[in-house]
Amino acid sequence: MHGTFFGSPHSALGRSGDVCPFTGTSLAQGCLYASIIPQTATKVEIERTIRGAKGAFHDLVVPANAPPILKAFLIAFPDVPEERYATCIDDVQKELKMDYVQSGMMLGGFHPKQEGGGLHNTSFSPFKTALPILAIRHMHKADAVFLHGDPIHIKAYLNEFGEDGYKRMKKLIETKYAGADCSQRLTELENCKPL
Repeated sequence: MHGTFFGSPHSALGRSGDVCPFTGTSLAQGCLYASIIPQTATKVEIERTIRGAKGAFHDLVVPANAPPILKAFLIAFPDVPEERYATCIDDVQKELKMDYVQSGMMLGGFHPKQEGGGLHNTSFSPFKTALPILAIRHMHKADAVFLHGDPIHIKAYLNEFGEDGYKRMKKLIETKYAGADCSQRLTELENCKPL
């Protein structure tokens, strides 16, 4: 995917590097898997597919010389009509994210009408794809930025990355928030630490 949207830098991204810091490397190292699921266009069908994909993701084997953290699984649903992107992709992602996060994984939703802004430039949408896709990958330390707002997500993140994860999450909160909001979030972070 080097030379494609996700595997290339973009001037509107707001930071250096590729739009997705993992996609190009994952593909180059043979760790990017994809599946196209045609004739699946209802929320129930897609939810069932994504629940089952969690086990399939674990069964995918990366090359011996590749870091397992690079493994990613893209599942495309080309027959989902535009008017159902919100329920079939966005809602499924939101509803199943918790289950994935608690298993040390991330679940992302992408489609042609995705309007979510980027982390470094909110007027740039790095989540638009040609097809409706749900993407699965391992949780990474850099995911603190996606997980710091929910105690269950924080606990899962700290279980995955221990003291290093705690330090990263703490620094993120101290950088992003101020005053009472920062203090409250740091207290929440402290309460989420494993015993």
